[in-house]
Amino acid sequence: MTGGGRQCENRFFEAFTGDYPKPYWFLSIEPASPLLDMKGVDAVVVAKYPANGGEVRVPVQIKGSWSKVSEYYDLHPDAQRARVVVLVVRPDHPLKNIRKLLYDGVAALRAANIRFENYFNALDKRLVSNSEGKRILRALEDRSQRKARNAALAQQIAAE
Repeated sequence: MTGGGRQCENRFFEAFTGDYPKPYWFLSIEPASPLLDMKGVDAVVVAKYPANGGEVRVPVQIKGSWSKVSEYYDLHPDAQRARVVVLVVRPDHPLKNIRKLLYDGVAALRAANIRFENYFNALDKRLVSNSEGKRILRALEDRSQRKARNAALAQQIAAE
C-alpha cells in the first residue's frame, strides 16, 4: 500500500477512535484481518439490521481517490457485485464527515437488507483453498511464532 493509502486508512480509523456519535444500529468497527485485507476489505462494521434485529458484518474498503476506486473494482469485481462499502477518504477530511460517509453507506445497505454472509464465505474459501492463501497463513503463523520467541527472549533478558 502506498503512503497515501495508509494515511487515508489511518484517518478513517481515527474517526472511530474514542467517544464519537453513532446511530443506534452501529455496534462496532474493526480493522479487517490481514487475510481479508489482502482480498480487498479494510474494515468490518457490525450493525443491527432492521429485518430481524440480528447482527450483520459489513465489509468496508477505504480509498484515497475515485481513480483508486476504479482500480479496486477492476481487481475485485465480486466486491462491486456484493456492494462492499467503498469510501473515498482523504487525510484532511473532517472526522465527522468520514463517519457520515460510513453511516450513510451502511444505512443504505440496511434499508435494502443487503447481507454479506455469502461474500465472506466465498472470501474465506478462496483464502484457504489457493496456494497464495496457504502461503499467507504460513507467513502469519511464522511471524506470530517469531513475535512470541522475541517476547520470551526479552523477558529473559529483563530478568537477568
